[in-house]
Amino acid sequence: MEQIWLSEDHGTLRGVPFRFHNGNYENLRTTADEIVVLKRRFFMENYRALAAHGPVRRMLEVGVFQGGSSLLFADMFPEAKIVGIDWNQGNPEIQAHLERMGYADRVKLYWGVSQDDRARIEGILRAEFEGEPLDWVVDDCSHLYSYTTKSFDVVYPHIRRGGFYALEDWGCVHKLGRALPAYFFETEQKPLSAMVLELAMAAVCYPQSCELSLTFQQAFVRKLNDLPPFEQLARPQSGAFDWVGFRPATS
Repeated sequence: MEQIWLSEDHGTLRGVPFRFHNGNYENLRTTADEIVVLKRRFFMENYRALAAHGPVRRMLEVGVFQGGSSLLFADMFPEAKIVGIDWNQGNPEIQAHLERMGYADRVKLYWGVSQDDRARIEGILRAEFEGEPLDWVVDDCSHLYSYTTKSFDVVYPHIRRGGFYALEDWGCVHKLGRALPAYFFETEQKPLSAMVLELAMAAVCYPQSCELSLTFQQAFVRKLNDLPPFEQLARPQSGAFDWVGFRPATS
């Protein structure tokens, strides 16, 4: 690998500095002189360890922001074709880094794509992977339950058996002292952590469908078989108890 981490938050990739940022997102941009990364070192080390389960040749990133993770993944997995989608409109410096570093032939980023746009995502997967199954999906996008469960329904059937779906920052609303954007409360009735709890119950209610493992702010779903749509997963038939999920706080 060419990426060199100098601390938990910054390093260099092929001589270009990269730095982790956490906040002030509207003003962050990758430039010719620095790559913006939204993943700390231990996130990337967890992904490298996960690769022990099998080669990573086809990967979808749901949410790429300023392209830092796409560049790091391209370096980490030299045989992988990586496709990324993001709602943002893109930044030409990202493509310039991909070309300068020799990754442009196997990293393709699609901008202006919402993670709940089934038709667009399905079309991208057909065009880029031509029916071949995905080894990994990494979701670091809206962190909203409604959008994330919809994109999960789209991409999970495309993951090979034994492949992984990774969900980042699943506990973001539970961080003490963190101020959240107003839209978290205006549009959502459930936090993203509810999705993780529902996936845990799916592993029980649908045996041999998936395995779930958790680290700090990363959830890894290993696919064993297909799952029903998330609307059904969110209403498991347990017999003795009914899952009612989270309710918005009243105070």
